[in-house]
Amino acid sequence: MEDVVVWVSVVAAAVLFLVGIVDLAIGWTAKGPVRTAADNAAKIEQAATENKETLERHSGIDLKGQWEALAALAAAMKDLDRSSRLFFLSLAFLAVAGVTVGLSNIGAGIGAA
Repeated sequence: MEDVVVWVSVVAAAVLFLVGIVDLAIGWTAKGPVRTAADNAAKIEQAATENKETLERHSGIDLKGQWEALAALAAAMKDLDRSSRLFFLSLAFLAVAGVTVGLSNIGAGIGAA
């Protein structure tokens, strides 16, 4: 079952990446809003890494905080153009594949012990 999840995620990531490249090539001239969104995201990231309390708060399992972060991520994605969203979703599918492989290996290691 893990192999199916990994392969579906990798194929979905590859397809989204290719569609993102095509979309980026078609809409190459509309760069302004993407640069603004990237600059804003970089500023937010810098502020988050400088604030130790924020890092300590997010280091534990906090389901309410995770939902709030997901909502903030969705709000930030609306500022990106279509190709950036496709690249982001491609990375999300790769993350799902990576987590699945990691958890499968952890489970195999625990089962072998």
